[in-house]
Amino acid sequence: MPVSPGNAPQHAIGTGFAFGIIVLMFGAIVKVFEIALA
Repeated sequence: MPVSPGNAPQHAIGTGFAFGIIVLMFGAIVKVFEIALA
């Protein structure tokens, strides 16, 4: 997907949002494992 200069800020926000979702999901998985193994 080509990114034009005018699109760059929105693309950066989208990437940051996706990264945040991944981090939250990873954190939730870790918590589930901690509870399961406790």
